Amino acid sequence: MLPFINLIVADRNSKITIAKQVGNQIVKLIRDGVVVPGALLPATRVLADLIGVNRKTINKAYAELLNEEWIESVPRQGFRVKTNLPLIKPRSFHPQNKFEKTDLEQPPLTEHEEIPKLQKRRIADNELLINDGLPDYRLTPYQEMNREYRKHFNNTALNRAAYFLDQGGHPSLKTATATFLNGTRGLNAGENNIIITRGGQMAIYLAITLLVEKGETVVATEPNYIFADETFKNAGAVINRIAVDEEGMIIEEFEKILQSKPVKMLYLAPHHHHPTTVTMSSERRLRLLQLMSKFDFWVLEDDYDYDYHHSNRPILPLATSCHNGKIIYVGSYSKLLGPSVRLGFMVSSPKLIQRALQLKRLFDLKGDVFGEYVIAQMIMSGALDRHIQHVNKVYTSRCHLMSTQITTYLGDKVSFKIPQGGLALWVKFDHSFELKKLIKKAAENGLHLLGNVCHNKHSRHNNSIRLGFASLEEQEITQAISILSKLIT
Repeated sequence: MLPFINLIVADRNSKITIAKQVGNQIVKLIRDGVVVPGALLPATRVLADLIGVNRKTINKAYAELLNEEWIESVPRQGFRVKTNLPLIKPRSFHPQNKFEKTDLEQPPLTEHEEIPKLQKRRIADNELLINDGLPDYRLTPYQEMNREYRKHFNNTALNRAAYFLDQGGHPSLKTATATFLNGTRGLNAGENNIIITRGGQMAIYLAITLLVEKGETVVATEPNYIFADETFKNAGAVINRIAVDEEGMIIEEFEKILQSKPVKMLYLAPHHHHPTTVTMSSERRLRLLQLMSKFDFWVLEDDYDYDYHHSNRPILPLATSCHNGKIIYVGSYSKLLGPSVRLGFMVSSPKLIQRALQLKRLFDLKGDVFGEYVIAQMIMSGALDRHIQHVNKVYTSRCHLMSTQITTYLGDKVSFKIPQGGLALWVKFDHSFELKKLIKKAAENGLHLLGNVCHNKHSRHNNSIRLGFASLEEQEITQAISILSKLIT
């Protein structure tokens, strides 16, 4: 409840009756937008006690407000401000938004302005959604997580840890993450090399914000992960583009940029490029490491879905190689456990990790102590490994099914290659079907396509879209492709 004891003051020396004073002040609060339409007012006895007047006085004030149609009586609730206040007469009402006036300029629209629009759609529960390549929330290991929560809920040391400043993640999770990454990726990282973040995107933001200054040149692929681009723009960087083919980013184009100007950072996802899903070839990886040694630039390696392999032939990250500390490695537990589990990590030198921790504290003061401890226990007990093995089988099956369905029912109207791993397909539609119109028509038919889209006419990937299969069950995949088939035939 609002502090009416300070908002309404009875002046006993005024010639205006106290009942009228109370009514006038309530009207002013409504006009100023402090008390909003639909808000409940204090009971007459409560308000009388708050401002030190007789209850009959408040009754008179409310009766006058009722008569003037400012408030209404609600059975078993009391009095509330009318939701449909009159817009004419001297008592006309149009509350002023106190946050509208500002000297700041309207931020320019990004080149990816369609993404926020798509995310604002209202989607009925019975309609289908193909996302950018997220895991199925229905497969999140909630039972194992809840078991760990219950086991440690009364842990005094764990509860007290929540009172202290974030140390870059609970020590147990940093240690467990080092064990996990060293065992699956061969990083040879220690606890001091790791900071735990709220998802992989925070790790990307920390790395770019710490190292890239306004006006500096950075390099990214075309197409690229949209929110990495936006983070570079937020830092004021100048983005240079290089194309992507079946072997990943075209290294010769990158070399030409390096020879023409100093480059501060390269962002790439070599294991499963986002959005095209291609894996960078061994030859290009080796050449990239040679260029790092020669031209001295940072590499931000985004390995967002390393643990998903359909052929059981993972390629180790670039960060496993010798790189003189110039590769920053970021990843996410969210891709493993579920979209609502907001945990990621950044691996780098201890000095950079400490700088990242100082920046992180400015907008994320306390860590999720219990959540981090639970995931640490799952890693150390082997529960996370078992979960990865289980969902890998499920997602491999779904990948095969969507690929088969697309080939069977969309035929020569699309082209794609089955990726070595990951959670999505990158599908290019024939130019006789304008993808923007197709997305709109699909939504009208109950199928919402929210994956990364390439509309760049100068790109070989123009008219392509990322179709996430992992979050769809078999009948949902079949239904989705059926809708697309009807729309393009």
